[in-house]
Formats: sequence, structure tokens, C-alpha cells
Amino acid sequence: MRRLLCAAILLFAGFADAQSPVNASVSADRAAVSETFYIEVSGQGGEVSEPDMQAVLKDTGIQTGRPTQRMQTNIANINGRVTTEASKTWRYPARATKEGTITIPRIPVVVDGQERFTLPMQIRVSQAAVAGPQDNGAGNGGQTLKAEQLAFIESSVDKVSPYQGEAVTLSLRIYAANDYGVQIVGPRTMPMPETQGFYSGPQQQSNRMETRNGISYRVMEITVMIYPTVSGALTIKAWSWKGEATWRGNQFMRPQAEERDFLAPAIPINVLPLPDRPDDFSGAVGKYRVKGVLGAEKLVQGVPVTLTVTVTGEGNPDAIGAPKIPAISWAHVSGPEIDLQQPANAQEASKVFRYTLTPLEIGEQVLPPVNFVYFAPVLKNYKTETTPETKVAITASPDAMALVTAGGSRADARSSVELLNEGLLPILDTPTASLRPSVATKSLAWTAALGALIVPPILYGIFLLLLRHRRRLTGDVRYARLHFALSRYRGNMERLSCTEDPGEALYRALAGYLSDTYNTVEAGLTSQDARELLLTKGTPTEAINTVVSVLRACERARYSGGKLSPEEVEALSAATELAVGQLQSGQRKGGGA
Repeated sequence: MRRLLCAAILLFAGFADAQSPVNASVSADRAAVSETFYIEVSGQGGEVSEPDMQAVLKDTGIQTGRPTQRMQTNIANINGRVTTEASKTWRYPARATKEGTITIPRIPVVVDGQERFTLPMQIRVSQAAVAGPQDNGAGNGGQTLKAEQLAFIESSVDKVSPYQGEAVTLSLRIYAANDYGVQIVGPRTMPMPETQGFYSGPQQQSNRMETRNGISYRVMEITVMIYPTVSGALTIKAWSWKGEATWRGNQFMRPQAEERDFLAPAIPINVLPLPDRPDDFSGAVGKYRVKGVLGAEKLVQGVPVTLTVTVTGEGNPDAIGAPKIPAISWAHVSGPEIDLQQPANAQEASKVFRYTLTPLEIGEQVLPPVNFVYFAPVLKNYKTETTPETKVAITASPDAMALVTAGGSRADARSSVELLNEGLLPILDTPTASLRPSVATKSLAWTAALGALIVPPILYGIFLLLLRHRRRLTGDVRYARLHFALSRYRGNMERLSCTEDPGEALYRALAGYLSDTYNTVEAGLTSQDARELLLTKGTPTEAINTVVSVLRACERARYSGGKLSPEEVEALSAATELAVGQLQSGQRKGGGA
């Protein structure tokens, strides 16, 4: 009797389950660790809510992803009564993180405001391994691999104790086992590890084959040149991203897939400070050579010519400062205009400095050598590259005698000269009344006499001021840099639309204006350096905040490796103009250079 009662209860329970408005199923009863399978949950009723699968599977070792959803609505009219019934199905991708027999508990689904439960299910999970290809033709010896051996990533650097500013090669590698047809699907835009404290250079990508532990891998390698901007302990953050790896086993195994959290650990870097820097240090760290070219062999007094100094080598091109031009007594030097040349996929870069040289004296002259001082990490010391000394001949300008000392033009000077007749006027013994001087004539004569006494000293004073100005431009670097600071800044801003990286160009324009105005080294000038510099000069707080905000925005764009949008460039350009205007206003009010 008791057996019959139990059978009746089980039969009733089975009938009740068959009539339940909720149901669940699993796509396979066996799976490997990290192999993707699917859990399907459905419910029928007027209103059906999605179950909370993460809460249900919290302690099972099963992880689920975002489901796909199907929905069907049935409308029925029975005896004039309209009823609506919805059928919803959710299909969840799932994977187990441990092996063994795992029970998927009852899944609660709310139907028409009432909580209903599915029946529990079981799945057997085995070790995540893939047997070698059946023919073993790849030379793997038929070995069995874990999922972590099929696909993984690594990161490394070529040096962990570089000098400040020295180039460091960061290598990021993605490995996929070739013998198993492993494919890796990653983010649409591959994330780079955070490198705060470094200036990031160009990236390169290459593909190759590599054998490790007897396993053949396809390797995609991304290399990035980075340059530490400060000394001390820095860290290249962990390289991590989410992806999916798929592979095939032998002929008896179906293709498998795994959602993976790819991770390469962080890399500590100990940056060494540079030794005591010489006064003419350019700011460059690496290996360089220098070349100087004068734009013409024959020079003419007063006619400008271009002096081009090209620095080429391996290192951070942004840190290459302008070579210091020695004092040239016979010419006026202005500039430079700067141009960066770096071919794609090339480690070497050239920075071209074009100075305008205007001869002021005639005769045989000597263009002195130009020194470029940089730090050589291999030598652990500073090294100087020098352009050769050049002898030049300067001829007089054809219209040198018509030079105007101050004001006017040569055309005005020529038009003020009147030619006299070759004949002489007759001499009169007795002057007539018309020849006697009038009061107006006497007044004009006195004015002319007074002007003859006053004007020459004024013109001579103007001449002395111009001469002093020229001598200061050629002999006083601080004075010359301050004099040309604004014009050089304007030139950099005018070329903004022609550059490939407007953010970098804006940074250089503002940093160059600061370095010229306050006679400091432009190379490596950071937003923090700018803040400290302006504070020592008594610059108003509002101007300091504007300058620092612009430089920091450009630095963020530089370190992220991205480019500014046209709207961002326009906004930063306006902010840069505002910053320069505030600096000039502050200087007029007492914030001196």
C-alpha cells in the first residue's frame, strides 16, 4: 500500500512538472573546464520576468554571460473573453570554472506575480585539456595541453633601469597554439597598459612563428617606444583585457571555446636620474649626430640666409632641444623654426632647426661651430657633437650707401634729394626789397637752426638704441629669446592646421613660449614644471591655472596615444591664446620674465 502511495505521489509530481509554466534545460550533460555550453530558461504566462542567474549560480562554479532572448505572444478569445499569454525564453552562454559533477539548482522565475521554480539539473565537468592532433604530424608528441597553454599573453621591456629620458622598448605579445587552430577574439580596439610617467612614442606591429616547450605558436607582437619623464620608481601597469579563445581538438572532439580574462602582470621600472647637467645640455638622451648647412655660399650684407642644423638619432624626438648658436658678432641670428621628420616604422628621427642669419658686416668672416650636447646612456655621460667651422665672404649691398638710419625708406630718402642746375645764379651788388628777409623768413631760419641743433642728437640717440638692440640680440640670449618669443609662438600657432598631431603642436607652442619668455630649457617641460616656474616668477594664479590646464590636456592626449577631435583642438587653441594673453598681462603688471 505504501509503495502504491509513493508511486502515485511521483506520478502526480511528474504530471505537475509537465504542466509547470517554467522550464529549464542544459545544452550538454558533459563539458570541460572553461568550455562554453548553454542554459536555457523559459516561462509562459501573462507577464514573465527574467531570472537572476548570477544569484542562482553563485556557489556552483558556473559563470554565465549575457543571454539571447526569444519572445512569443499568444492572444486567444474564449467565449468573448480575450486572454494574452506570453512565452519568453532566455539562452545563457555558460562555462564551469572547476571540474566535477555540478548541480544547477532550481531557477526561480516570476510568472504573473508568482514565483515558480524549474527542476534542478546536473552537468559533469572534466579537466580543461585538449588532446593533440590524431596524426601527431606537428611534432607535439601527442601531448595534452591545458587551456592556459593554448592562448596567453606576455609583456616585457628591454631594460628595467633606464636613465631619465632614455628609450625603453615595451613589447606586448599574444600567443596562439598553431597546431590546434586557436583563434583569439579580442576587443575591437586593443587596450594598452597604462604608462603614467612615460612619454609614449610610435607603435609597431609584427607577426611571427615561435616554438616554446615543443609547441608551435603564432605570435602577434606590438612594440611601443616609451621614455621615462621623471626619475625614481615607476610602474607599467598590468596589461589586461577580455577575449574569447576557440580551438579544435582531435577528430573525436568537437570545437571548443572559452571566454578568457587575458592578463600580463605589471612591470616595475627604476628610472635613474641624469648626472649634473652642463649648461648647454640640449635635453636629448640617446645616440645622435648633427649636421649644419648654410643656405648660400656667397653672402650679401643685409640679405638673410638660412642656417639649417639637423639632429638625427635614436631617442625621444620631443626632448631634442634647439642647439645653442654661439654669439656671431658680424650677423644677426633669429629663430629657429623647427621641423620633425620621422619615417614610419623607423627608430631614428630627425629634428631640423632653421635659423635666419642676416649678415651685418662685409669681408671675410667665420661661422663658428655649433655644439649639440646630449646624454649617452651607453657611456653614462654627456657627449658633444659639433658642426665644422665655416669661412664665409660677405659682399656689400649694391645700395648700401642709401641706408636710412632711423625711420622712412630708401625711396623717401631718394625723393628728398634735389639736383642743382649746372649754371650759377648772377651775383647782385645791392639787394632788393624782395630779397630782404621777412619776419616769417627769420622765424623759419631760427626754427631750422634750432632743428639742426636738436635733430642730430635725437637721430644719434635712436641710432645708438638700434645698435644696442642689435648687439643685445646677438650677444644676450635671454634678451633675444624674450624678443622673439611672441613671434615664434604666432608662427607655431599658424602652422597648427598643417600638423598631423595638433595636440602635440599646441603643447610645443605654449611650452616654447614659456621657455623663451623665461629663458629656460624647452625640452621635457611638463605641466608641473610650468606651474613651479610661473610660481617663482610671481605670475597671477589665474594665468598659472590656465597654462597648466592646457598642458595637462595635451599630456593626457599624448600619453593615451589618441588624437584630439577638431572641437577639442579648437577649444584648446582658444585656451592657449587666453593663457598667453594672461601671461603678457601679468608681465605688464609686475610678473617679470
